[in-house]
Amino acid sequence: MYDLLLTNIKRKYLFLFLLTFFSIIFSSILVKNSGESSGILVITFSMIPLMEVINRLLEKEILKFSTDSRINIIIRHRELILSYFSIFFASIFACYISYIFFPNLFKQQIKAVYEIGQEAISYGYSFRKDAFFSFILINNLKVLMLFFTLSVIFGAGSIYLLLWNSSIIGTFLGMKAEGYSGSLIFKYVFYPLYSLLRILPHGILEFLGYFLASLSGGILAISLLSNRDKESLQQIVSDSLLLFLFSIFFIVIGAFVEAFL
Repeated sequence: MYDLLLTNIKRKYLFLFLLTFFSIIFSSILVKNSGESSGILVITFSMIPLMEVINRLLEKEILKFSTDSRINIIIRHRELILSYFSIFFASIFACYISYIFFPNLFKQQIKAVYEIGQEAISYGYSFRKDAFFSFILINNLKVLMLFFTLSVIFGAGSIYLLLWNSSIIGTFLGMKAEGYSGSLIFKYVFYPLYSLLRILPHGILEFLGYFLASLSGGILAISLLSNRDKESLQQIVSDSLLLFLFSIFFIVIGAFVEAFL
């Protein structure tokens, strides 16, 4: 079914957006009375259909090495990169909506938001900006390695990390809306949108780095499990390494933007 949809559907990014959105909304309704672990269960249930989709897309990426290997590496893999972004923004939106209707659903994410805020305050105001930059960079590189490792081991395994991180952002936006006193349109639309726009400049760069690391590990995992000739395998490994280096580059730039700008 997934192969048919991803081959024939014209607006596959809209399809991925809607699939992610409704998977999270449905999961939120399903587990809303599950106690402390409900936020984790939302992520776990939501990732099931998405992992299958991403694995199919990764298999399609491998086929591109024999047809358009001379095209710029980012352009060649733009379909999967844009797919990751579709899932990313859909999950932020869906988690924000779920938080508004079920504020006690994401207890683990709320805890993470407070911990991130305390660390940011501690390093952002008690130390120099270069120390803050180092703190952000080291943390983000650790996350990047998790994205890469889960992709190598499970193919689309990094989807869990993607959904977890975007659920934290969605929860953060919900908490912002919850604490705002004003008209409903400003409370639930404009103020959360403003809060999102404030973190997007560095957030886009960081998540692009994470997505490239996921792609790097994913195509490497799929290629090692398939029967590829030596020349094709060398090209895939070369692409994987180059994508990983690009991911580190975007993580460094993202940390610089967050710390200094």
